[in-house]
Amino acid sequence: MSRFQAMLGPSARSDWRTPPDLFARWHRQFAFTVDAAASSSDAMLPRFWTPETDGLAQPWAGERVWCNPPYGRSLVEPWVAKASRREADCAVLFLPVRPDTRWWRNYVAPFAYIRWLPGRVHFSGHPHRAPFASCLAIYYPEDSISALTTPAAPETPDA
Repeated sequence: MSRFQAMLGPSARSDWRTPPDLFARWHRQFAFTVDAAASSSDAMLPRFWTPETDGLAQPWAGERVWCNPPYGRSLVEPWVAKASRREADCAVLFLPVRPDTRWWRNYVAPFAYIRWLPGRVHFSGHPHRAPFASCLAIYYPEDSISALTTPAAPETPDA
C-alpha cells in the first residue's frame, strides 16, 4: 500500500460490498434483472456479470440493472458513462457522493435522479461505516417519465 493510500485509510479501497438489507429494499422497488459489476462471491442477483464477462461490454437495453461499481476515479467513471447513455429500462448505481469530480459532473448530475442516503453506509465486510457519503444514481430511458413517477421510499441509516 502506498503512503497516499495509507493516509486515505479505508476510502482507498475499491471493493465496497452492498449491504444485503439495503439491497433487498431497493430490489423490492426496482425489480433488478442483473447485477452488472459483481463477482461470484458478492453477486446480489442470480444473474450477474463479472470482470470476465464484463458488464460494460454487455448490452443493457431491456434490463433493470443493479450496479455497485468498483470505487475510484478511474474505476467508477466507465460505469456512470455507460449508465448515462440510458439504454437500460432502469439502471441504479450505488455510488460515493463525489460532486467535485469530472465523472459526477459529466455523467451523474445531468442524467440521473439522485437518492441521497442519510448518514454513512456500513458496507458488508468492513468493520466501520464508510468514510464518505453514498447515494443511488437512478437512470431511466430518455423518453421515460418513470423518474418522475417512481415513489421514493424514505431512506433510513442502517443501525
